[in-house]
Amino acid sequence: MERKIRRFDPVFEKMYEAAHSGLLGDLQVIKLTTRDSPKPSYEFLKNADPSGCNIISDLAVHDIDLSVWLTGSQEPESVYVVTHCHDDFLKTIDQPDTLAMVLKYKNGIITTMDVSRDSAYGYDIRIELFGSKGMATAENPRQLSSVIDVSDGGKMTPYHHSFPQRFEKAFENEITHFVDCLDGKTTPLVTKSQCLIVAEIIEKAVKSYKENRPIRF
Repeated sequence: MERKIRRFDPVFEKMYEAAHSGLLGDLQVIKLTTRDSPKPSYEFLKNADPSGCNIISDLAVHDIDLSVWLTGSQEPESVYVVTHCHDDFLKTIDQPDTLAMVLKYKNGIITTMDVSRDSAYGYDIRIELFGSKGMATAENPRQLSSVIDVSDGGKMTPYHHSFPQRFEKAFENEITHFVDCLDGKTTPLVTKSQCLIVAEIIEKAVKSYKENRPIRF
């Protein structure tokens, strides 16, 4: 369930509650940001889905799963992917390092994603939900919440280095949930139908990337 780890993050659970409690009214826009740190090794990137688009299947898959979760397991109406490669080596293996994706749903929800392979300032994961009655945001947590303000300015601690630090609590919650499922205390949060929708979105998104056009479902 590693691809579903963000569902178990306490901050993102609050976003789910906001989306499904009616607090925000009718959900209209979901904005998702994933900027990875550190950039994976070239050996990994060379071998991760070489016939497809690994920034979709390996990295944006987390945001795709969040969109499926936050929209209540809806199938999109269409997907459109735009990419670029800034890294000289990745250009030689035809794998982009920067991506924007738009998912349109039949009920009017639009999900946008911006994804990057290399964030120089640390691991950057954010969510914004916009609805007819309000907005909810999950900002990127820092290593410490302290802020120092002095006469010549202020200073905050950096973002987490990578996902093991940022999602430490989420991994703990995921393992606890798995054990509770084995003990019969609860039912799995992740369903078969949701996994199939995620897989279908990835398939259509890769097609959009390769054909440089929107793809309908």
